[in-house]
Amino acid sequence: MEAHHQEFYDIVAGELRSRFIVDGLWVRAFSDAGGDEAKAKAIYIAHRVEQLRADALAAKAAAVERAQAEARKEQEQRDRIRREDEEKGARFRAEVEKIQAEAESESFKVAFWVMLGTIVFMLVVLVATHK
Repeated sequence: MEAHHQEFYDIVAGELRSRFIVDGLWVRAFSDAGGDEAKAKAIYIAHRVEQLRADALAAKAAAVERAQAEARKEQEQRDRIRREDEEKGARFRAEVEKIQAEAESESFKVAFWVMLGTIVFMLVVLVATHK
């Protein structure tokens, strides 16, 4: 008997002391024993231990599945947040580029008008000095 199965044998022993019997399992064990009650008890114990072990494995598998589902959900949440951040970053960069383009356009307009004003001023000064 493996040590980690001992807990299941302890549970079955407690069930037998308290006269808790799984009826269907007892009937099966009694049938398998050909009506011999001592053999039926031994078969019942083996089947009940296996049943408890299977239930424990199923519970562990369910816990693992829940943990994996939770991990997938958390990963999906992180992926969604990352995508949203990337989209916000892209919108921000586009807005910055738009503002830079507008600023460059405004700078060009200001430079153009300053140069035009300078040329006009120089022409006025030139005309005024030649009169």
